[in-house]
Amino acid sequence: MEDQIRAEFRKNNFVLVEEEDILQKCLTFCINYNLSPADLVSSWDLYSINRQLELIVSDAHMDAFRQQLESEQKQAIIEEQGLHSYIDVTMEINDEHEDAKEVVPTSPAAQNNVSLESFDVTPITNGKMHSLGKPLELVTPFGQRKDKFVVHSTLNTLPTVPEIKKEHGEENSDDDIIKRVQPIKRCSLEIHGSKPATGCRYMYDRIEDKFNHLEDRIMKYSEALVASQLYDELVDPSVASQKAIFTVGMICCEEEGRLKEKPIMLQSSVEHSGGQRVRLELQKLEQFSIFPGQVVGVEGHNPSGHRLIATKIVDYVPLSVPDDDSLRQTKRQAVDQDNQPADPSDISSDLSLIIASGPFTTTDNLFFEPLSDLLAYAQRKEPQLLVLLGPFIDFEHPEIKKGALNKTYDELFRIEVLKKLQDYVEYMGPAARVVLVPSVRDAHHDHVFPQPAFDINLADINHQITCITNPGIITANKVKVGCCSVDVLKQLSTDMVSRGIKNRMNTLTTHLLSQRSFYPLYPPAEDTPVDLSLAPEAFQMSVISDILIVPSDLTQFVKVLSPEGTSEVKCICVNPGRLARGEGGGHFVELNFHGGPDSSSASETETIIIIHVIIIIMRLMGETSMSGSTSTGDGDSSSSVLHMNYPLLAALLAFAIAQSIKVVTTWYKEKRWDLKQLLGSGGMPSSHSATVTALAVAVGFQDGIGGTTFAIALILACVVMYDATGVRLQAGRQAELLNQIVYELPAEHPLADTRPLRELLGHTPPQVAAGCLLGFVTAGLVHLISLAATGD
Repeated sequence: MEDQIRAEFRKNNFVLVEEEDILQKCLTFCINYNLSPADLVSSWDLYSINRQLELIVSDAHMDAFRQQLESEQKQAIIEEQGLHSYIDVTMEINDEHEDAKEVVPTSPAAQNNVSLESFDVTPITNGKMHSLGKPLELVTPFGQRKDKFVVHSTLNTLPTVPEIKKEHGEENSDDDIIKRVQPIKRCSLEIHGSKPATGCRYMYDRIEDKFNHLEDRIMKYSEALVASQLYDELVDPSVASQKAIFTVGMICCEEEGRLKEKPIMLQSSVEHSGGQRVRLELQKLEQFSIFPGQVVGVEGHNPSGHRLIATKIVDYVPLSVPDDDSLRQTKRQAVDQDNQPADPSDISSDLSLIIASGPFTTTDNLFFEPLSDLLAYAQRKEPQLLVLLGPFIDFEHPEIKKGALNKTYDELFRIEVLKKLQDYVEYMGPAARVVLVPSVRDAHHDHVFPQPAFDINLADINHQITCITNPGIITANKVKVGCCSVDVLKQLSTDMVSRGIKNRMNTLTTHLLSQRSFYPLYPPAEDTPVDLSLAPEAFQMSVISDILIVPSDLTQFVKVLSPEGTSEVKCICVNPGRLARGEGGGHFVELNFHGGPDSSSASETETIIIIHVIIIIMRLMGETSMSGSTSTGDGDSSSSVLHMNYPLLAALLAFAIAQSIKVVTTWYKEKRWDLKQLLGSGGMPSSHSATVTALAVAVGFQDGIGGTTFAIALILACVVMYDATGVRLQAGRQAELLNQIVYELPAEHPLADTRPLRELLGHTPPQVAAGCLLGFVTAGLVHLISLAATGD
């Protein structure tokens, strides 16, 4: 490249003094700033014109020229749409929690290739250096967040893992230093089922395929209930009968749209009723939970032949959980045969894993900072298995929607996701494993469900990065893990009709286990491209998993549940939430599954499950000092709630200022101090408006305007201000008229001694506007003060 640089300078009539030194520095500039020789010479031409230099390139100007190149690159980042930039901010974002100190290092080969990458450079905000090696003073809102890797909630915190190992005689006397250099133990890994296959053709499903799938579900359910000998023989529900009958069918809607309690239809199998539907009446049931596509058993009677009046609903399949040997061996694929132990009994039933679900980047950029932070955390915790569920390249991302990328979606996936994962497994060693599950929202993959696995062709990783179908089941160290990246919980929540249900989230998750299906909903949601011609058996849970991963936009959770009627079987159901939410961080799960020495099923194991949280971006007020699930116990961590909670502080301060202004204005007008105004309503300015406005603005500063919290705060502010100028104002005027009427009553009237009503209740529009302005200014000032206090 030096010859090309020399040729470009000569082409533009520049003369190089100390040519060798200058060419070496120019080559460094081209590599560091991703410039071609022509771009470099063009920048030098502009530099020389601005400084009125001759056509002589001297080494004395190289440092100043380098600073200009840095400034140009900074300006380019600032002007990039959607990127929040903060000048002169030192990137000390790793000194707040020991879990965030490590960043994922890259292999020497990867480091050599980074600077030559043609793709736009991604700044890494986890460390103090840019990916090009130069200091980076421009950070994103995600990089500025203060509280990172804070424990959100825990399940089964006692006994701890060391205590369990001690109980089973696994404790050794190695000190911490020796333990840290000991490699993690590689887990075994098997994939159950490989359909649909990569590269399959889809959009060929027919009505016959859909019919056969639904009929097969009803028949399997019917056979299981009859085989249990708990219920009578099945009867056609559409035939009139005065006696109690038992039948099996699928819940359906009478017409298009969401399911309603009236009317609900029950469709039986072709074998028992010719596939006819009958109206299902549920008024006699005190408790039920149903959704379209659910296969249920119904006890009741149909006196007219048109309505089946239910007295009991059986919404679970009474199947015993099969052993591993009952799974067809042709559908079990050992990922690495060379590393599988000869004796299956040698496989441990302990498993440590980290689970995260996309999106893996924030909505304001495509830097994939949450993914980098997650890998840094995994580097420290050293899990045996890292399970990542899509979307990875989310077609709902604003930048992807605009179509402004200069690379294909597949190139973006390989550069921003696979490259980071390769660096992670190369650094962690051969024991580290990563499992990737696609999503129907992945722009670079087949938009169909069930979904084939990614085709990544990374043979040099020695099976460390494994791709499975969506949905899919794997077995790692005898622990069966089921995964489905479609938000089936949210879809079920939308379409479910229930009565008398205490815990809705438990009910939603239990439906999947009871129906033995990853996606029991039918018809599917509009945004879920179900194709039943591919592999309808992929939806079936041939075995109840020890761990079921169902990411959802609903509240994250980890629950130990049992299918209905099979309380002896336990399943750890995990909703890890989203790794990135809006412009901020989200949640992920760290799970340690411990099984006894002779145990092989979840029902015989003890579990230690920890939900970890990357809490909201840009924590601008006092910082919580946490380690794990406990505080450090020093003086800093015992700071007051008001100091830590910036929105609450701003709202209370705005209220206090507004009420104090009322006292001052009363003294100015009436020449008397009325301290009752400190807690009274009405007057100038509106303290309610100031409070809710300050709260909304503070939440926007702290969490960003793209999150749910800001939306709630904004709507609350609008409702309060509308109420102040509407209902409350009119109520005050009515009180004024009523007081006038009572005042004019004769003294002997029974209501003459009535206590006057309060008249200052609402606010005029100017008073509300003044309160709104006060709240905005108060939140802004508190924000600036907090920045100055923290040095940001």
